Amino acid sequence: MRWYVSSSLKAGAPTRIVALAVLVCAIILPHAVNAQGSGSQGDRPPPTAQDPGLSTVELYDGLTIRDIVFDGLDRVDANTVVVQIRSAVGEPLDFELVNEYDIRILTRLNLFRRIGVEATPTIDGGVVLRYIFDEWPLALDVQLVGNRTISDQELLGAIVLRPGDPLDTYQINRGREAIAEAYRERGFHLVEVSLDAQALTESLTVVYVVREGPRAKVKQLEFRGNTAFSDKILSSSLKTKSAVPFLRQGKLDNDTLAQDVRAVVDFYVDRGYLDVRVDREISLSNDLKEAKVVMIVDEGQPYTLRDFRITGVHRFRDEQIRALAAIKPGDMYSRTLILKTQQAIADAYGQLGYVDTQVRVLPYRDPDQGVVDLMLEINESDLAYTGEVRVIGNSVTKREVVLRESRLRPDRPLNILEIRETARRLRNIGIFNPQKIAITPQPVNPDDPLYRDVIIEVEETNTGSFNFGAAVSSDAGIFGTFGLTQRNFDIADTPESFRELVQGHAFRGAGQTFDISLQPGNETSSYSISLTEPYLFGSDNSLKSSALYFQRERESYDEDRWGGSLTLGRRLGEVWTVGLTSRYQAIDLHNIEPDAPVDVFAVENENVVAGLGVSLVRSTVDDRFRPSRGSRTELNFEQIGLLGGDFDFSRVEAEHTVFLAVDEDFLGYKSVLSMKARLGYQFGGDTPIYERFFLGGRSLRGFDYRTVAPKGIRNDTGLIGNDPVGGDWLFFWGMQYDFPIYRDSLGGVFFIDTGTVTNDPGFDQYRVAVGTGIRLFIPQLGQAPLAFDFGWPIVKEQRDEKRLFSFSIAFPF
Repeated sequence: MRWYVSSSLKAGAPTRIVALAVLVCAIILPHAVNAQGSGSQGDRPPPTAQDPGLSTVELYDGLTIRDIVFDGLDRVDANTVVVQIRSAVGEPLDFELVNEYDIRILTRLNLFRRIGVEATPTIDGGVVLRYIFDEWPLALDVQLVGNRTISDQELLGAIVLRPGDPLDTYQINRGREAIAEAYRERGFHLVEVSLDAQALTESLTVVYVVREGPRAKVKQLEFRGNTAFSDKILSSSLKTKSAVPFLRQGKLDNDTLAQDVRAVVDFYVDRGYLDVRVDREISLSNDLKEAKVVMIVDEGQPYTLRDFRITGVHRFRDEQIRALAAIKPGDMYSRTLILKTQQAIADAYGQLGYVDTQVRVLPYRDPDQGVVDLMLEINESDLAYTGEVRVIGNSVTKREVVLRESRLRPDRPLNILEIRETARRLRNIGIFNPQKIAITPQPVNPDDPLYRDVIIEVEETNTGSFNFGAAVSSDAGIFGTFGLTQRNFDIADTPESFRELVQGHAFRGAGQTFDISLQPGNETSSYSISLTEPYLFGSDNSLKSSALYFQRERESYDEDRWGGSLTLGRRLGEVWTVGLTSRYQAIDLHNIEPDAPVDVFAVENENVVAGLGVSLVRSTVDDRFRPSRGSRTELNFEQIGLLGGDFDFSRVEAEHTVFLAVDEDFLGYKSVLSMKARLGYQFGGDTPIYERFFLGGRSLRGFDYRTVAPKGIRNDTGLIGNDPVGGDWLFFWGMQYDFPIYRDSLGGVFFIDTGTVTNDPGFDQYRVAVGTGIRLFIPQLGQAPLAFDFGWPIVKEQRDEKRLFSFSIAFPF
């Protein structure tokens, strides 16, 4: 079938004369071109028999298109073609446009086996552009034969091709590979998928023939030829693992093995073995159900860095750049250190506004001496200042919520580290998809080349959550959890209708945090509600208000507590925060046993604790939940009785925690040493038992919960009992070593906890415990890990109660 896209021409007498002349030229010109090899097209070759279409288009390049004709369209609508091509009636014929755009775009439609194009001159000096199509036939059906393990439904779901689709060879082959991949995912390493050519030719039916073969498991995995590194070290970089009954399938897959070969090569290259060669060998058992995989390694020699030379015009002195380099002459050649060197130099420029500075590293290897010389080529960019900072992607969240996390300021040098810090802060507030945050400096504007606009692109995520379940803690017993949290709350965004409220379109967008927590339990019950505004009235001040109700069944009495607090905070730069907190709590002790300590009877029934406190926090940790470097210091002073209540005393507390990354494996998993010191002192009055200090349980592992404290006098006998009553002085020091066991989901710890609680400052009755434990990271349960620890006291007091095992959610501070 032929389709036309036409334009008419009204010709008068002068036009007819011109047309006649053009017709004569059109007849003579091709012969002249063929005879002489040249003509009006300059050096372009004449049309050839091998490619007559494109040659005629090239021949008449520049002539006006009078008509566009589509030949061969039967099933495909002409409009489908018209909207794709750029060539148009009335426009000059453009050979490059037809060849490089029209044909390429039409081919991507996957509707045609072949596409030809030719141009025919018209008598009025124009040209008719003709597209010639050979359409794919349509698939009448798609079928599977030979699949026993995986159902037709599952395999057909993995295939893009459907009945009625064009029989595109590319799509057919994609379907064959998708079927094979589905089988390889299940361990069928020898699967073969072929096509029934006869069915395709005779009935236009795509029939995939599956030969499943046996499901082979990796029974053994070993290395051959490695001397510098053990099998255990090298195998940790592999995705292929040997089978473990009930725990691991030991899947055998060619693609995964190819990735493993590359991983072993990368491992060696990163440690200076630049000549390393790695291959794999697979041996199958007689029944083809078990496989032995051998990684064959030819290590070659290790290389060290002899020296490096710095080229290019650069702002820093050579000595400064050498100081920035992570790799030094004499070090083992390491690709990781090379990348760190490039990054450090680029960052040094990026902090000053030279954000597009490029650092190339060119290694020159000397195999005879086993050394590498590096040339650092620095291409310094122009200085750029920050222009307009724009935000896109925030349909619900207010623009100022994004900008207040930005460290970028207009008219200041565009700082690459401020860009990264802005991205980090936006990820941490939990409002946006952390994988979809992009901060991009825009290209130079020729009208204002000194300034670069910056676009902050975000993708909003679900910031509201309702959680329910059950939990257990060695310190708090068994309890249910019901929580409602909105991390992008807006108390001023009141709903205009009930429907808007239930659909979640109200109370959103200001970056506030609203939280309701209900935790009823067998020993402890806690109920709280809070609202936090991190940037009060757009300033660096924050405001948090909360109310709580708490119940606890203790050894010899029950405790009920209700009240609230109000905290006004202010950020002082990037690492300091100061806060002012007022609290009011009513505490009721009841159901007191006759043998309870006299300290409990002294505050029987309800009493009020009210106070005003000030806090100062300094934090440089790199991650809130899994820190690997930095420190956190917190100082608190609270005056009880300043706002009324039944008690008058003062409380001072200080805590300091340091995190040090002592090791990092080649996969980037870090081993971290942390040290924590805590001090507390209360003075100036009598403190009630429920305001005193205790240690034990998770706060000093190896000892029972709240048992590291002075013991009280029994009310019934007047003698010292076993119930702890707390003290006015607390000191704790601990050290913990965290290390990865399996990637980032399972880790281990070794720890030492020490400390004491007494009535007077000092280090009497000092306890020491050592232990080990595991950390289980389950993303569905939050970012903090589940902690399971075993502790053994090695220095203790006579009346102390030991606890071998403790478990809870572990927060770093």
